[in-house]
Amino acid sequence: MEDFITLIRDNTQWLYTRLFESRFLYLDLWSFVHLWSGMVIFSLFLAFGVRKKWLWLFILLLSYEIVEQGIVILGYHVFYLEKIVDVVNDLITGFIGATIIHFMFRSKWLRKIRFPVLLFPIFLAATTISYIWVGNYKYVYITTILNSEGVCWWAFIWWILGGLGVIAGYIRLLDIVKGKLRSSLTVWVLYIMGLIIFEYIGFSLLQIREVGHVATPLFLNIIHGTYTMHVFYLIAPFLFILLFELFSVLFIKASQQQK
Repeated sequence: MEDFITLIRDNTQWLYTRLFESRFLYLDLWSFVHLWSGMVIFSLFLAFGVRKKWLWLFILLLSYEIVEQGIVILGYHVFYLEKIVDVVNDLITGFIGATIIHFMFRSKWLRKIRFPVLLFPIFLAATTISYIWVGNYKYVYITTILNSEGVCWWAFIWWILGGLGVIAGYIRLLDIVKGKLRSSLTVWVLYIMGLIIFEYIGFSLLQIREVGHVATPLFLNIIHGTYTMHVFYLIAPFLFILLFELFSVLFIKASQQQK
């Protein structure tokens, strides 16, 4: 049990990076997780027709806060209670995420342009995978200005753009190659080609290099990184596509429940 708690602690420590703090407002990288949680949980409530959505959302978010505090106590062997403002901000952030979903599905204009069932799932899938990967990999570049505490925003933005490109390409190819598997494999090939060009420009021409880990080339002295990075590079398109498909099913079902 202690090893499990330690594992959670070590892999979530970056999320405690503080972004802003004042008397009535506290934001850290966990805030984005709470925002995401509010959106996804409320979407699940809509999709499955759960009654008293806001009450259940409050119960789940509060339960999460209790579990998080338990992990802090067990993982760090200290009794440290978050400030009330931290807990309140976490709950409010979760409710903001839910409110975004609530109004998104009620907006006739957004539904007309298929934002809830197409554009939003694309964006959410791209940002989710990118956030988890970049935060856990802990990028450190030789160019100091590109680095930032907690999560490397430079790498995060580029991974989001890459994810958006992969998913958009996948959707476009569905009508051309006929079939999700063929579309996924075609996008993967195009992604690898683009990755080679992207790395050549960044690594060789602009000398933008990640120095936080011992890097080796994947093949032919290109696509430099650790073994973990190489594995992620190779499976990233499929992760983006898979999460997009899951979000699509969820948001389409939630949208149908609003009719």
